[in-house]
Amino acid sequence: MISLPRLARTGLASLAVFALSCSGGGGSDPDNGLQFEVQLELQNGEIIKNPIEYEYPRCPEGLAYTNGERCLEPNPPNGWDNGIGQTFDSLQTAQFILQQGDQPARLRVRDNRDGATCMFAYFQGPATQGDQSFASFTMGLDDTSDGYAVAANQLTPNTPIQLTAIPLQQTANPCSDPEVDAEAGRALAVWIAYDPPSPPAANPPFEVVCMLDGSIDFDQDYVDAASGCKFDKPQWRMDEEFGRVLYTGSLWTLLTDAQSDSLEKVWIELDPNLTLPSPISSTYAAFYYTSSSNVADCQAAVEAMNRGQRPPNDNCEIELKEAFPVYTLPTNAQFTVSGFGRVSGLDVLKKWDPNNAPQSPNTNSLPIGQWQDFAEFEIRSLLLALSSSESTATPAIQVQHSTLAWTAKIQKGPAELNSSYVYLENPPAGDEYGKPVHVFDYKQVGSWLAQSDGPEVMGADSEITYSYLHIADDAIKISAQNVLFNQISVLKGNSGGVVNLGAYGLNRGVEGALAENIWVPRITHYPNSDNALGLIISRTCPYFPQSGAPAGTDPGLFGAGVNSLYVPSLGDKGYPNSINGLVRLGLEGGCDLRFTAPNFKIGDIDFTNFAVYLAPQPKSSEGEQGYSVLFDDQNPGTTISWEPVRFFGDTPPFNPNPDSNNAVVSYPGGVYDPNAEAYGFYICGQNVNASQDCWTTEGQGITSATPTTNLFYLDVPSDTAKFPGFN
Repeated sequence: MISLPRLARTGLASLAVFALSCSGGGGSDPDNGLQFEVQLELQNGEIIKNPIEYEYPRCPEGLAYTNGERCLEPNPPNGWDNGIGQTFDSLQTAQFILQQGDQPARLRVRDNRDGATCMFAYFQGPATQGDQSFASFTMGLDDTSDGYAVAANQLTPNTPIQLTAIPLQQTANPCSDPEVDAEAGRALAVWIAYDPPSPPAANPPFEVVCMLDGSIDFDQDYVDAASGCKFDKPQWRMDEEFGRVLYTGSLWTLLTDAQSDSLEKVWIELDPNLTLPSPISSTYAAFYYTSSSNVADCQAAVEAMNRGQRPPNDNCEIELKEAFPVYTLPTNAQFTVSGFGRVSGLDVLKKWDPNNAPQSPNTNSLPIGQWQDFAEFEIRSLLLALSSSESTATPAIQVQHSTLAWTAKIQKGPAELNSSYVYLENPPAGDEYGKPVHVFDYKQVGSWLAQSDGPEVMGADSEITYSYLHIADDAIKISAQNVLFNQISVLKGNSGGVVNLGAYGLNRGVEGALAENIWVPRITHYPNSDNALGLIISRTCPYFPQSGAPAGTDPGLFGAGVNSLYVPSLGDKGYPNSINGLVRLGLEGGCDLRFTAPNFKIGDIDFTNFAVYLAPQPKSSEGEQGYSVLFDDQNPGTTISWEPVRFFGDTPPFNPNPDSNNAVVSYPGGVYDPNAEAYGFYICGQNVNASQDCWTTEGQGITSATPTTNLFYLDVPSDTAKFPGFN
């Protein structure tokens, strides 16, 4: 049965309770309506008919566009176009929260918009290579045989269920026809999880527990002495002691008051039905008075900006301490963000044109009013931004079950967790903020916009598991050592990669990092020759490791791996899914020479167990297939050394076959019927005789499915890649 609200269940009446009024519009989504009715039958016969549901249309109503467009990423080819004019336009989510001991038996869905009668359900990936992870099921709510049968014991406290259901186009027998294409425009995400244990009781000032629900107005600051909970409305502030103007996030008061040094733990709980239009954030923007500034005018500017107005004059002139004014507050408190509620950036998309985000002014000394939009946009767009140097308990930060929704175009992720993208204003000797982060059952949806990435987790030894990412740009960003991404579902748009290895060079090293069990049921890559577009990309600058990297970290991109990545075809012609290359690994040119290392190593990277059931799109600039590539756009002053990049896991002699799970293989014909004959092609570098030496799933050399060269080198030694037939 569905969980009761936390406050009622736990009886923590003395704890702080937060809520949102809908007066600002943040609590209400665009009125585009739910398309699917979703029910879950339990093994005991009980039927849950009212999950927590939201609709995320790519063309939402009620946003303030300035360019006349009415969709997110609107200009063709838009960010969700597959190259033949089919666009992914709507995602609906349904969250079921079960009590311990309940087990799901059958998921039932009815299409209330178009009356589709059949769906494909994608749950994780195939156990063996073969397009077998989907199950077609008949839609309906009344017939006991309709729906998707959930296998017994799939759901545990440590293994939530996250599946994607896609309706099939209307034909005479869509469920029995294996060659019918899936619909391009719609998808349904279904999440099933157990309600976790209750949060601890508060023990101020050492432990703070904030219970956030919809019972009180959140348009003002909240302080609760009993629980020690302080949660601010983002706002402008004067700081005359240090001669500056600030725009601060929600945890400013909590982390700067007299007791903050004694703070040990902060637990923030989101009620399942809560939509929070305020970020959970330790970040702030800082602007310093210039010698010509008038303090009284700065005070007047702050008061006006907090009323949503412009400063009355330009006499509050400020300058930056650093090139970028956004920082994080220092703390060694351990953070937990839990609960099935969501943090929404919809108010940000409503206030500023979502397709044209405010840009940072390019001049240091300016009136504060010229920084107003950028500072407010930047702080409010970082929906979950926390940093902690906690070292006595692991992890320093944990996030579980929560959702980030409607994210903005900010050139990074809306979740910044121990990230070097936001940094200390006055760091101590040796940055201690590269501590572990654990993320479990995290969901990010409504990230339709390019330059809105997946979570930035930059603590060494971090774990991101069982997460669902609906993201236009880079989804999985590997940017710290020994980080593990495991069991990640990705719905991917036409920017960046499913996996970005190295985060453009802005990382703390990647040695020992692994992303595995990556399932990509929907992807829309438009034909493009850009090396920054593919399933796996790096596009790395040869920078020194970022602040917070472990001592002795060498500059480079080495020692990492991606294992078990699955992309279905969704149709006999490979559409509506589309990809633009499997692996595009290399170094970007034009990097900032101030930060480039004199020596940079790339390689010792393993790609294994890929099953991709469609051919790459043709490159628009070359008229050929969008192959994989290893590339090096030269950077002056940096010597690059390449080490092996392996596309299979066996040691020689290699003996591939259609059931082997250790190599990168693509099936360019696509296949629905798992018993149908379809040849798969392994990676084959340009430095060999493909027709004799490379492999297909039929074998090596000339067969009925002739091997082809599908990996190229651009200024990279031709023996760098290791693949079947050349190892």
